[in-house]
Amino acid sequence: MTDDFLMADARRRYRFDEVVAELALRPSAGVSALALAPPESLVLVTRSPSPQDGNRYVDEYRTSDRRVILVTVHRLAAASAAREALLRFLANCMAPELPTAASRGLTIGDLAYTDLGTPIRLVAFVRHNVFVTVHYADGNEATQDIVRVARDVDRQIRAAATPL
Repeated sequence: MTDDFLMADARRRYRFDEVVAELALRPSAGVSALALAPPESLVLVTRSPSPQDGNRYVDEYRTSDRRVILVTVHRLAAASAAREALLRFLANCMAPELPTAASRGLTIGDLAYTDLGTPIRLVAFVRHNVFVTVHYADGNEATQDIVRVARDVDRQIRAAATPL
């Protein structure tokens, strides 16, 4: 019951149905398999596949100054399912409302949100049928690495996509 309330509230706050209706006008594409290459200048420490779902994994990367960046990738059956996964993520955030990446001058994914901070410490986005989060795993001071990594992941997803 609480989950339904959170989802409905997030759907309203983020005007999600209106935003998704705009996305539906774009040409459809999808990703059938995806294994990301490490973004430039990062070292892949671990890749942890989900034991329940072979379409989801978490990559742990280290920056040259030893900060930890986590990239969660979840490939779903359809773009609509990926958007619902993004909405579920937003519904469970502590902030009343996260800004869109576009409102912060960023072009990432079909639909993307960031944390409220400057510099950005979190990017959550959907590209086609893939839902991604990129964020720092530690409390160290943030840099623009998160945006650079999110853009690189988005580029790899676009390259792996095929028209539906």
